[in-house]
Amino acid sequence: MERHTHVRRDTTSNQCNTGAVKCCNSVANASDIASVLNMLSYSYDPADSVGIDCTPFNIYGVGEAASCQQQPVCCSNDTEKGFINFGCSPMNFN
Repeated sequence: MERHTHVRRDTTSNQCNTGAVKCCNSVANASDIASVLNMLSYSYDPADSVGIDCTPFNIYGVGEAASCQQQPVCCSNDTEKGFINFGCSPMNFN
C-alpha cells in the first residue's frame, strides 16, 4: 500500500501565503482523527490541523465559491482533491 506524505508549513490566522483558502466541512487535529489517517495510509504530524471535505473559497465574494457555511481556512497541503487538507488554520477576514 502506498504511504501518503505531506510537508507541514506554518501559517498564521490572518494570511494565506503558503497555501490555498478553503471552505472545509470540518477541521480537526490530526491526533483526533489518527485512526482514519492511518487507515488511509497518511503520514502526519499529530499537532497538524486537518481540513476535511474542502472546496476552494473565493475571498473576493464572486460566484459559487464565495459562500462558505463553515469557517474559511488556509491549508498548506491539499490531497485527495480537497477531501483531506493538511496544515489548516482559520482565516479572519475582518
